[in-house]
Amino acid sequence: MKRCETYFEIYAVDPRVWVKMATMNLTGSAALWYQALNTPTEKLTWEAFVQAACSRFDRDEFNLLQ
Repeated sequence: MKRCETYFEIYAVDPRVWVKMATMNLTGSAALWYQALNTPTEKLTWEAFVQAACSRFDRDEFNLLQ
């Protein structure tokens, strides 16, 4: 998650689109997990996304999946 947040800060990405940008880059099991969440990106806060991802994947494992 830190790599995402660092990227967003460097490129001055509006926090309202952080989830959308992060999910666009998910691959493999992380992408399948996100599709199974069945939650519209617009309704998911960054904090909720991070918490859900870290609950499903170990924090270090999730960072490798991105």
